[in-house]
Amino acid sequence: MLDLLFSRNSRLALSFEIAGLVLLIPVIVMGRLSVAFAIYLLGYLLIRMCVCWNWYRADAASVSKDHGIKLHFRKVLVPAAYLIFLTNLSIILWNAKALVYISIPVFAFILYVNFTLIYLHLKDKDRTPPNFFSGASH
Repeated sequence: MLDLLFSRNSRLALSFEIAGLVLLIPVIVMGRLSVAFAIYLLGYLLIRMCVCWNWYRADAASVSKDHGIKLHFRKVLVPAAYLIFLTNLSIILWNAKALVYISIPVFAFILYVNFTLIYLHLKDKDRTPPNFFSGASH
């Protein structure tokens, strides 16, 4: 059951993310936008961009989507997907913006860790493939 809910490869988490993005349309159409909502949406988009970016260009053929920092980015996308769905649903049903104010610090913490990993990744000049010493790539 936990694998279904919290796995980065779970179709349920992907479904909640897609549903959360679809729920953005009524939120925008209904005009329930604010500065806090823009910050919340920017936080989600930055988390999503970290997942989509190819961090290992030099050896992209040998690196799967579950190696290195990309593994971390895919793992933290799961709680972000649930949070964007619940937040947008609460805005549509009850015009409750409390979850927006809860989501912003959560996304800020996730982004702090992501940006720290990106900084360390860019600073590292070693060309050893990800997970080379753990044996996961052989």
